[in-house]
Amino acid sequence: MKQFLVILMSIMTIHAIAQEKGQIHYLYSADEIPGSTMKQTELEEKDKPKLFAYTDVDKVAEDIVFLVIPGGGYGRVAINHEGHDVAKRLESLGYAAYVLDYRLPKKETMIDKRFGPLQDAQQAMLLIRKQFPKKRLAVIGFSAGGHLAATLSNFA
Repeated sequence: MKQFLVILMSIMTIHAIAQEKGQIHYLYSADEIPGSTMKQTELEEKDKPKLFAYTDVDKVAEDIVFLVIPGGGYGRVAINHEGHDVAKRLESLGYAAYVLDYRLPKKETMIDKRFGPLQDAQQAMLLIRKQFPKKRLAVIGFSAGGHLAATLSNFA
């Protein structure tokens, strides 16, 4: 009985954590990650670029949609406190918000590691603009995410 309760509580915890992170969208299809040395199906989950949506398309009150790019020194992505927490706050204020979980520069997974994060940010902008064609798009980044946001503003 104790094992059953432990398993049940674990499942409930995992489900609650998954709900806190918004709806997950992979940025690319199974075969088309630009500049990658592997197909998406061959990559580890942490190396697959994702976009977390914090929005209900019908309930977005404001005219601005946010793309949140967390930092982490290009060695990791600080997605919780610089990503999900920020997006939840923006959503509570009536904005649509998306958190980018970009690829980290690695020679093992990229042809030229200088461009992977930028390509992911450009793809995220494209997907958001397709979903919200009449809204303005604001990009906010922290640390390395701020660097990526600034680079994106020059190459969008």
